[in-house]
Amino acid sequence: MIYTITNKRTGDTYNIIAGLLEIPNRGVWIISNLSIDTDEGFLDGDEVSISFMDKSLVGIFTDLETYTGFISGTVIGGKGTLPNELESISFQGVSVRNIVEYIAQKTAHQISPLSDSSLLNVSIQRFEKLKDKASSSLNKIMEIVGGAWRISLDGQIIIFYESYPDISVKYPSLEEFNNYDVLDKKPNLGYWQIYCEEFLIEPGFTVLGNEVKETIYDLNIDKHMNISIKWTFFDPDHIQLYNLTEQTRELLFLKKYRMKVISQSSNGLLTVIPDPDLDILKNGLRDVPIEYTSPSMSAKISPGAICFIEFANGDPGRPVVTSFEGLDYLIELDIASPSITQNAARVGDRVNCGSFTIASTPPPMPMTPGTLTVTYTDAFGVTVPFFSISAPDLNTLASTPTVNIVGKIAEGSSKVKIG
Repeated sequence: MIYTITNKRTGDTYNIIAGLLEIPNRGVWIISNLSIDTDEGFLDGDEVSISFMDKSLVGIFTDLETYTGFISGTVIGGKGTLPNELESISFQGVSVRNIVEYIAQKTAHQISPLSDSSLLNVSIQRFEKLKDKASSSLNKIMEIVGGAWRISLDGQIIIFYESYPDISVKYPSLEEFNNYDVLDKKPNLGYWQIYCEEFLIEPGFTVLGNEVKETIYDLNIDKHMNISIKWTFFDPDHIQLYNLTEQTRELLFLKKYRMKVISQSSNGLLTVIPDPDLDILKNGLRDVPIEYTSPSMSAKISPGAICFIEFANGDPGRPVVTSFEGLDYLIELDIASPSITQNAARVGDRVNCGSFTIASTPPPMPMTPGTLTVTYTDAFGVTVPFFSISAPDLNTLASTPTVNIVGKIAEGSSKVKIG
């Protein structure tokens, strides 16, 4: 069987001499050590289409090396741009589709119509994407929603729930017509070697209790006489490497970040930027809540305040301000329910001690005897008689004065300080 590669830039088609096609159930398929029977007509980064069995594979031809009579290189599924770093960005109140569409647009990909729409429609309350590889961002969002992604053979991003149905369900004709031969079984080493050139078999199924997680096609016809096919039951090397490197990347969400407050919304959430500049959080964060030491606390913070951000449980959707630096940017601190509006009292603050009111009966008139009455009204408005006296001449009381009694707080706790 002849397999061909077409340069989409020129439209020219050439025969494939050799190559190793690895198709994982998660991630990006790749053809390494690809050799084609021409020594011209390709540029590094050309988009190519590969005719292989019953499928057409679309990817980017890269790492080209030219020899006499042939070209060698690597074809990466899709656009080859998922290793690119994307700037930090905040997503709030979106769906998985919104986030994946953003990553796809930034990497020149499309979302495959074969993607699971129920997974794409899952709502995400919040997702803070740090500056990182596009593939790592896909990994992270899929980890949160329990999904997976891969590059389809035609170069698109497929979003799906990972499952491994029996081979009779995914490829019924293989079982029904016995369309493959088992050449070698090494389940202890994690693979079967088979032969089948009827159609391309992708991973993602179970055979005799073994989950096929990757299909490997060795296209070196001269070496093997026939195409060599492996069904592997262990995670591919790139997945194992991902698990290691992602553990390192997870540390990004377990660190504390120094930020500057730009603004505070009416509901107390902060918009912040790194201080000093930090590449992975270049665009800052918005609507970040403040972590208080007790319930019903709230604070008003002025712009310019320095704070520290952490991610609760290492979750990109849970950034929180855990502390502040300095003393100069606190406007107000409420330590009770937000519905309570009373202010706190401090040593030296004015105190309302009530008032005295002096009245006469009858009203003041020259040389008219009468009675002077003094009443006391406390700070809560409760009035009580204080005393009454007889006076020979009420004209000495020119008006009905009220005397307010004031004072100040002289002592307080030596342990609690307020501004």
